[in-house]
Amino acid sequence: MTSFYDNSSSSSKPVPLKTSRAQKIQILIFDNWKLILYGAISTLILVLAIMFSTLFFALPAANCDENSEPTKYYTTNAEITTTITTTNQKTTSTASSHLTTISSSATQIYSESSSSSTSQSTFTQSPPEISTTTIAPSDFSCQHGFTLVNNKCWKLVTSNQARPDADKICNGYGGATLFSIKSEQDNRAMIHFVKGQDIDFLWSGLLCSAGEPISCIWDIENGSTANYSNFADGFPNIVYGNCVYFITSGDEAGQWGNEQCGQVMNFVCELPATFQGKDGCKNNYEKSCYLRFDLNLTVPQAQNFCLEKCANLVSIHSANEVRFIMTIYDFIGEILIGALAPAQDFIYWLDGTPANYNNLKFFYNSTCVHMTVAPGMQNVGKWFTRFCTETGKFLCKRSIKNSCT
Repeated sequence: MTSFYDNSSSSSKPVPLKTSRAQKIQILIFDNWKLILYGAISTLILVLAIMFSTLFFALPAANCDENSEPTKYYTTNAEITTTITTTNQKTTSTASSHLTTISSSATQIYSESSSSSTSQSTFTQSPPEISTTTIAPSDFSCQHGFTLVNNKCWKLVTSNQARPDADKICNGYGGATLFSIKSEQDNRAMIHFVKGQDIDFLWSGLLCSAGEPISCIWDIENGSTANYSNFADGFPNIVYGNCVYFITSGDEAGQWGNEQCGQVMNFVCELPATFQGKDGCKNNYEKSCYLRFDLNLTVPQAQNFCLEKCANLVSIHSANEVRFIMTIYDFIGEILIGALAPAQDFIYWLDGTPANYNNLKFFYNSTCVHMTVAPGMQNVGKWFTRFCTETGKFLCKRSIKNSCT
């Protein structure tokens, strides 16, 4: 009878038979073949999704000839007639190289026909000419009557408000937040900023969840106090409340305490510094210009449209930026943004900027990303995927230092 032990010597102890490396691998595969198969299939699906999505954007004019009929898009105000043609250029790059050049190749040739003329205005792979201005720190400016302090913008509001109401008032200034202090330099600057105003306390943008400074987070996911804090002795202490205030007078000036959020006090709102462009951008935020268009286009068509404006479909890099974008819209709905999402935790921006922020809440096994713009509604500012053939309104974004000519 087969045994796992060699019992040839009754006086010796049982010795296990040796298992070869090949047998160990065979046993491992046999015991875990389902997990290995699922992993291989998942990897294949992800690679195929990235390949097809990038090809979809890189070749929007595929299968069109030189004499193709104009493709019509409709809006609520007017009919936009466009002609999309293609080049004879052969595509030799791989899917991964397409991924890094989506924004530039997404509009290989885009021509616009006029209903009153037979002539056409043609846009090739190169976007329209861009005039660039170099920004010096002294050229930074502020919007909405804010004051430039340490390369950020502050506005003192001398109105005693509960902390939630103070935050709403700040939001009305182009998505501003309650102020943040990230360094000793900022701390001293705030004391000087309100000097002579007969103010003792200010609401800040800091919230604490426990009795340690490390538990305190600057509002709107804007970082923690891990690198800098200046709490007074005995603080933070959430027995008093979760909302943090700034002391502006007396021996404790510049130190922080916490209080119930329903207490009323003055406050300072904050916006990032920007630059005043030559062409007078209406929606100017953190050195970028945002261009709202209420045309109903697909993501590839919208990206082409934005490129004509020396811009790209909007990329978003912080919760504060989402907060600002919400101030541009006053309807309940959704807009296209310039992201591809082959997976829940993978975002690629069409303008090539780093994916350092992800607000994707719903992933529906499709690639193009939309964002809700529903003031006061649940899930406002959240992202979700749609099929890239679906249309919607959209927002373009370009550097404020660039102007189209």
